[in-house]
Amino acid sequence: MKYCYDNFDRNKDAKISRTEANIVMEINVYAKKIASLKGIGYFQNLQTLYCPSNQLTILDMSENKHLIYISCSNNQLTRLNISKNTNLTRVECSDNQLTGLDISSSPQLDMLLCKGNQLAKLDISRNTNLNQIDCSNNKLSKLDISKNINLTSVNCSDNQLISLDMPKSSQLETLSCSSNQLTKLNISENPNLSSLSCSSNQLEKLDVSKNLNLSFLNCSNNQLVNLNLANNPALWMLYCFSNYLESIDISMTKVGRWRGDELYPLDCAPMETLKTLYFKQRKRLYEKYSRHYFR
Repeated sequence: MKYCYDNFDRNKDAKISRTEANIVMEINVYAKKIASLKGIGYFQNLQTLYCPSNQLTILDMSENKHLIYISCSNNQLTRLNISKNTNLTRVECSDNQLTGLDISSSPQLDMLLCKGNQLAKLDISRNTNLNQIDCSNNKLSKLDISKNINLTSVNCSDNQLISLDMPKSSQLETLSCSSNQLTKLNISENPNLSSLSCSSNQLEKLDVSKNLNLSFLNCSNNQLVNLNLANNPALWMLYCFSNYLESIDISMTKVGRWRGDELYPLDCAPMETLKTLYFKQRKRLYEKYSRHYFR
């Protein structure tokens, strides 16, 4: 309440009048040890609420119809009501205790950061304007982003995903889906993908032949038997250890090339099945890796 009086009580009468409340567009109460924002609906023209690192357990924004941006990460929220905020473009609610999140009424949403909660379901099918999502470290078993064709960055790592429905989109550039239970991953319709982290899943196949712009690939700790990198000339960093690969051909990539005295990274150990590592006239690379990977 002191924050409101200090910032919004213009006539200093120890009250926040309707007129004073209606001109408030932004509230910033970062790390103020606040346990409740009851009455936030009084500020009906509020567009931005910034309240991370407090002690909030419930946050109801249903009366703030003009809200555009909310940041309430690092609280103790078990309930966040933004179901009636149709103008939202950005939601940051990471590191709370949320078990549900309804954003179906926010078609303009372009950023959703909700990592570190307890979400078992997340429906973003109506958020077709979404550009970035980070829903990592939750309890999701399925995630459908097939309708989100404007996504450029997706992080859904550290969940319990058994399925990930990908969009047919040239916009997607970064995908991190590591530490799940995926047995299939189709990225053939994402030609501009440049970074892929899909480690620690149960993938037996991985087709990156349509991802010509791929520069970073971490597919370690899966069940891959084959890995074709012939169509990935931009690839310069590769982590593929703990698979069942018998051979790796990096001759068409930048992996293992020298940049001055530095080597573009390659990590394919430990992998007992690996018998052959194909280079392309890179004597120093062979000398470096043969000592580590072959006995």
